[in-house]
This record gives sequence, structure tokens and C-alpha cells, in this order.
Amino acid sequence: MFVRSTLTGRLMHRLSDEPMITIPFSYCVGGSLSWNDSTYVKRAADDELYSAIEQRAFSYVFGPRQIGKSSLRIRMRHRLTQQGYRCVSLQANQLCSPSKALRFPSASFSQKRQPQALTDQPLDPQEQGVSTLIAALWADLNLAQIAPLRPWLEATASLSPQVRLERFGNDFLVDKLLKTPVVVFIDEVDALLGIPFLASLLQWIGCCDRLRQTEAAYNNLTFVLLGTTTSADLVQSVSALPAASQTTATNGVVTQSLEEKTFDLFTSGCQICIKPFQLIETFSLHQGFEEKIDDPTMPLKAIFRWTHGQPFLTQKICHIASNLIDTLVRPSSQPIVLSSKIVNSWMDSLVRSHIIKNWPTQDTPVHLRAIRDRLIYSPNSKSLLALYKAIYAGNPVLVDDSSLQAELLLTGIVDIVDDHLKITNRIYREVFSIKSPI
Repeated sequence: MFVRSTLTGRLMHRLSDEPMITIPFSYCVGGSLSWNDSTYVKRAADDELYSAIEQRAFSYVFGPRQIGKSSLRIRMRHRLTQQGYRCVSLQANQLCSPSKALRFPSASFSQKRQPQALTDQPLDPQEQGVSTLIAALWADLNLAQIAPLRPWLEATASLSPQVRLERFGNDFLVDKLLKTPVVVFIDEVDALLGIPFLASLLQWIGCCDRLRQTEAAYNNLTFVLLGTTTSADLVQSVSALPAASQTTATNGVVTQSLEEKTFDLFTSGCQICIKPFQLIETFSLHQGFEEKIDDPTMPLKAIFRWTHGQPFLTQKICHIASNLIDTLVRPSSQPIVLSSKIVNSWMDSLVRSHIIKNWPTQDTPVHLRAIRDRLIYSPNSKSLLALYKAIYAGNPVLVDDSSLQAELLLTGIVDIVDDHLKITNRIYREVFSIKSPI
């Protein structure tokens, strides 16, 4: 049972006759939010992704860093688990990094949760990706209760990555597991760009999607990809493979190339757009100002004038402002009565002193520096900066779905407003001024 103290504005947790435990409210700056974090802001993307999963549609959530993709995944996984789904969450870098790869287990996962190394010899990147993916699914779906993993991996070692994944699905998922819905989340999929295993992964996802038409069990297997990338980037990465554009003919029937299949996967899939906070959505963020200021919505309105709902910046400024107010207001005192003019003036001063002034040294956790680095270290840096300067100057730039615009959008520095590219918020405009080098 939760109650709110009229003196402190903090949540109090009461268990039976036990003493009350005070749970201070705090904002989360950087990193992913836990499923029950009180500062989580529910957006349209939450319901859109849930609806897509309910319809068993392959879905993908792509966008800039620090806009809440991983927090959405964590929240969605809990929501689905509560409703009887079985969920698997993977970080894509586990599938391509030797230092983070899961290795073959020496026995059954029922003996140990963490797999042990089968050999000290480095694996082929494709083999590593397939084995790691299968090992992770085996562990999270408790397939060790059905059969040990190592014998199966050894028996299928000679198969191609794609055939091996299909064999895994047929041997274990269809007959033994897919009686209840299974959702596989793969986060930070951009880590696989340029790695051949990406093609095998997307090909398997597409194969599972097509098998829905003939195998009813595959209706219970859904994939969700998340990352700082675009579907076009993923298709381009696959198309760069030597055999990606080759078509084959069987009995006179020409089949699609790998590049075409990848393109069709994203075309038929469900794209989830995760947008900045809307002011009306941010009720949960008022808590840090309740019983400190007579109208706790005023600081949020003032913060939005600077952040335009960018999640990381909004949480960070809320955190700074709430802590500063704590130094001025004693818990037992009455809330401060302030006018919107005073709050706006105070917030302007706070943002300039704590965010904008000497921003490279105050940018902790890293946010603004990451945007700068994506701009200046990109192979297309010169063109990106020219496009940004045109937008900064106020020149109308219509969205044209070009790769250059897509790359600039992934930095987060611009957003789409009424079919035009606009600078995302006032902080970015002042920090990344064309009057000073980025």
C-alpha cells in the first residue's frame, strides 16, 4: 500500500503493521528505466508496440540515442510477461563481440544459468552469432528442460547459419514451445551493421514471418528490433554482401534475392516511431516539484520551452531543478508561491548555467558530445554540417527520405515538423550554434 506524506511529498510504503518506509522520489538521468520507475512517461509508442505484438507483427523501433527505446523494451517485456507471454531480451553486441559472446555450455543449462566455454579457439563471426543467439534463446526459454544444448550444436555444426537457425526453430520452437506467445527483443541492432551475421538474423526473422502462412505455431513467435539505425541502413548492410543481390531459380521459378527479402521484411513490418514527450504526457514528472512549488506544472512548462520534450534533457533538468529547490525549501514548510514569469526566468538561468555554459565539461552523462561526435566523425560530415547549417538558418528543408537526412535525424539534432526538418529544441540550437564550430 502506498500513501503520500502531507509533510514531505514522498511516497510511503506500509506493510501491515510494520513501520513505514520512506521511498524518496528521484529522476533518472541516463541509462534505462526499470519497469516500475515512477518517472517513466508513457507515450503513443507504448500502445502502438503493444498492439503490433498482439497482432503478431514483426516490429522495429529505430531512432536517436537516449529517447527511451530501451526503457520502452523493459516496460513492454514486463507488461507482456504479466499477460502470459514468454519474452527474450538480447543485446545485439552479444552476437558479434567475442568478449561478450555466450559460448557453448559443457552440459545442460539446468546445471548452470551461465554457459561455459567449449573451446578457447575463436569462433567464426557467423558461427559465433548463430551459436550465441541459439544459446541465449535456449537459456531464456528454459529449453534445457527439453534437451541439452551442446549435443544439438555439435550435430548441426556443419549446417549453414541460415539452415541451422531454421532447424532450431523446427526442432524446438514449433513442436515444443510455441504453444504460448514468444516475443524476442533484440536491442542495439545497429551493432550488427557491416557484420555478415546480420543477414542470417534478418533472413531467419523473415523466414519465420513467412512460415505463419503454413505453420500455425509460428503465429506465436514475434520479433522486435530496436536501435540507433534505420531500416535502409540495415538493408544496405545486407546488400553489401557478395551474394545478397543474386537470385536463384528452382524448377523455373525465380526466388527473391536476400536484399529483396530484407527490404520486404521491413516494408511489411510495423515501424514504431518513438517521439519526444508531449507536455500532457508528463504527469509522472511533476512529483519532483509537488509540495515544493504551489503549481508543480510550471517548472515542467518552463523546461519544455528548452527541451521540447527530449527525454534525456527533460529528466536531467528536472533532476537539477528539483535538487536546487530542495536546498531552498524545508520539508515542513509551505510550498513556494511563484509566478510563471519568475519560474521561466529561473529556469532560463538554470539551463544556461548548468547545461549550456562550458557544455563539454558539464555533459555528464554524455549526451551533447555524442551528438557532436556523430556529426564531425561521420564519413558524410561535410554534407551533414552543410545541411544542418541550412536548417539552422531557417531555410525550408522538406523531408525527402534521403540517406543524408536520415543520418542527420539519427543524431537527434533535428526532427520532422510538418514535413520539414527543424532543430529539435532550443538547447541544441544554442549549443550547436553555426557561429561557433561544433
